[in-house]
Amino acid sequence: MGFTRKKKLFGNAVIITRGRAELEKKDLIETFIGQASVALQRRRAEEELKKYREHLEEMVEGRTAEIKAANERLQREIAERINAERALLESEAKLQKQKSALEQKNIALGEVIAQIEVEKRRIKDDIETNVNIVVSPILEKLKIEKASAKYVNLLQYHLERLTFSFGNKITKKSLKLTPREIEVCNMVKGGLTSKDISNLLNISYRTIEKHRRNIRHKLGISNKRINLTSFLREF
Repeated sequence: MGFTRKKKLFGNAVIITRGRAELEKKDLIETFIGQASVALQRRRAEEELKKYREHLEEMVEGRTAEIKAANERLQREIAERINAERALLESEAKLQKQKSALEQKNIALGEVIAQIEVEKRRIKDDIETNVNIVVSPILEKLKIEKASAKYVNLLQYHLERLTFSFGNKITKKSLKLTPREIEVCNMVKGGLTSKDISNLLNISYRTIEKHRRNIRHKLGISNKRINLTSFLREF
């Protein structure tokens, strides 16, 4: 009876031992499976991380390319704007220069116009003076019967020189020429000799010579070897 009990106990021990071994084996398998699963998950995670990194790098490269392209566009736009502003400044400077040149031309034109007006007034004054001082006396002489043809030639000579300043110059108060001396000057300038003048004015030759001497003195050419006719024509 004691043997049977021992045997029974031993058998139970074997069963317990075997059961424990199976349990340990099962735990080991589960542990191995768990470790394998963890390793597999880790591997998958690493692969996913790698893919994400690669994708991220691609995104960064793409973004970098976009930024680079945008930067290049910006640089081109800046360069174009600078060139446009430079061209605008050059155009404004050119327009300002043209404006200044035009203003200078307008000023010069105004001065020319003013000078023309002055010249017109001078010519008008010269004509009026020449008509009154030179031409009118000759016309009066022509009204006389049997007036010499020399008066006609003298009239023609002075009519051709109506715009000259001779009349104004010869009648200057500073010269102090008498009306008769001015008349003699007009005739001498027209190429008439003292004899011609004497006959036309119906006065003596000596009187004409005296007038000529007075004229030379008042014109400042006394005792000078200067031809009076030439001097008056250049006067």
